[in-house]
Amino acid sequence: MRNIGRMLKVFAVALVACLAVCVFVACGNDKTDSNNGGNKNDNKMQTYNIGVTKGLEYGEISANPVKSENGGTLYEFAVTPKYGYAVKSMKVGGVEVAVENNKATCVLGGDCMVEVTYQRKTNEELESRRAKVLAEMALITGTYFKPDKDYDYNITSTKAAKIEANKLLQGMPYSNFPTVSYYQFIEDYTSGQDENGVYILKDLWIDENNKAIVGNNCADAVYWAWSTICSTIDCVVTGNFSEPNGIVNLGTFTVAENEIDKDGRYNNTIDITKRNGLNTMLESYAMCLKGDALMNATNGAGHIVMVDSVNVVYDSQGNVNGDRSYVIYYDQNAGYSEKTAYKGQKVMSSTENGDKWTFMKLFEDGYIPLTIKELMDDETPIAEETVKDSLDANKFTTLNVTRGYIESNYYFSKIRMEITDANGNTVFAANRFRDETNPKRAALSWFTQTVGTEYKSYTIYDSAFDMNSLATGTYHCKVTVWLASGNSYVVRDFDFQK
Repeated sequence: MRNIGRMLKVFAVALVACLAVCVFVACGNDKTDSNNGGNKNDNKMQTYNIGVTKGLEYGEISANPVKSENGGTLYEFAVTPKYGYAVKSMKVGGVEVAVENNKATCVLGGDCMVEVTYQRKTNEELESRRAKVLAEMALITGTYFKPDKDYDYNITSTKAAKIEANKLLQGMPYSNFPTVSYYQFIEDYTSGQDENGVYILKDLWIDENNKAIVGNNCADAVYWAWSTICSTIDCVVTGNFSEPNGIVNLGTFTVAENEIDKDGRYNNTIDITKRNGLNTMLESYAMCLKGDALMNATNGAGHIVMVDSVNVVYDSQGNVNGDRSYVIYYDQNAGYSEKTAYKGQKVMSSTENGDKWTFMKLFEDGYIPLTIKELMDDETPIAEETVKDSLDANKFTTLNVTRGYIESNYYFSKIRMEITDANGNTVFAANRFRDETNPKRAALSWFTQTVGTEYKSYTIYDSAFDMNSLATGTYHCKVTVWLASGNSYVVRDFDFQK
């Protein structure tokens, strides 16, 4: 028996959030029968060399002859999709065949075309996760507020902004540091809602001398939304949303070694989109689902938005039309200029006022599509929240300091320490925000200091407390931790003597 092999020809046919990979199968017609000197024998099984199948962008395809049937050979096609993707459908010779557990069978009697259509893996669990992430982003960018007073503040050393008293504000104020979760912002920086359900802002100043207010920026908005279900990412600025930091690249675009630094920070994402080419990027954008993100960066800085939905349009050849396809997104956007007042966030952009992001605009501006593991595959579990501490209460009386650490598998939104006297009066209260250098671990020595330098803590926005200032007596200490999900945990609640 002689096998005739030909190499695969691969054709890409993009569908909404899916991709069709067409494999040309070479079907050999030569066959011999060892019992009759090489005469044709249609009862013998023919074998067709499928060729090289590994390396297809969205999965691997194998074809195995099973038995002779109806003048041809019954083949089983088995598909192994790439992580986070699934087989949507399969056609053989232009005819759709049933696919079950990523396998299909059909009889081959001549050359034929096999089309495997891939899509993002989806099920009830994944849809629930995507809805939760998107709902969080909608709260961050869409909740209405009214400031209690004017705030002229700095976003960077060269960019200023202003929000005005009693002027309706859509979305959390744009601020680079400190940034907080939506739940913490509502609890700590609003005084309730008016008759229309609008939250009244209060005490936004974190450092009035340096014109710093609490709020959120684009990267942190996406980060806080993803952090409601994700404990695997390790990025806090736009340019660090990369695979080395737990992010998953969507589609088939690649990132070259010289396009990202050793810390997982992108150099210039427009170099990535140009090198990969228009068709690859268009097909990658088409793979986006709600809860995913689109990001561009130059030397670590840039912009990131969260996808609400995509509308994909194809040309007559089945290719993605970049000018007509567009994305609807959620955006934590400052709306500021260097000298003009704050304009408020955009919540969603589609076609109104000509402000839609077409796939072509994404490509030209160097945007790349990203997601997290928890939105790719439901086999990636949502980790149970854990919080532990090593606070040593004895240090309160021996060293007059708080010593130890608090750790979690999720990012902290806030840590609060409160000390009250025997009458319940608060003598010390301070909040610690997320530490960008180690957002899952916090040293409790941050809260207190002594005259010496060994235990003097460094803080930017809350004054550290000198335990020596306490009078002799009984006191109570309570340490509470808030995570990105909005859940809070009291990690220490104890009395001590001074």
